[in-house]
Amino acid sequence: MSLLASVVAWDDMLEVMWVSFAAGLGATVVFAWGLLGATRFLDFRRDGRMAEATVYGLLAVVAGGGIAALVVLAIVVMMAK
Repeated sequence: MSLLASVVAWDDMLEVMWVSFAAGLGATVVFAWGLLGATRFLDFRRDGRMAEATVYGLLAVVAGGGIAALVVLAIVVMMAK
């Protein structure tokens, strides 16, 4: 067993890497959906297409809630460690 293997817990390091990647990718996708929903909502509302605007408005609200939930989850996880 080498010195590096005894100092670094590789299993924990790999877990941190893949969880961080998944969380970063997930947050990026949810935020992008929120931006899509908000911009399309404004465009469709301006054009008078209220049915489509409502759907995209709901997408923006749900994505905003998802981002808020991710922030709260991240704070809870950090406080628990």
